[in-house]
Amino acid sequence: MIELLTPKEFNPSECQQKFTIAATDYAMQALVPFVLPEIYSKAPNIRLEVIPVQHREFQRWCEGPG
Repeated sequence: MIELLTPKEFNPSECQQKFTIAATDYAMQALVPFVLPEIYSKAPNIRLEVIPVQHREFQRWCEGPG
């Protein structure tokens, strides 16, 4: 039972999950083009979805409810 609950070491080269990244226009232009090649070189089998988000909307997400 302990083995089932113990997380395995993450091996990016074997990962086949889909990840969604929310990014502002600035991040999409300034960061994403430089980060994606590095990510895919280490985890070639993942799927990434980059969705645009407005700066104010992103701030609301970070602040949480209330």
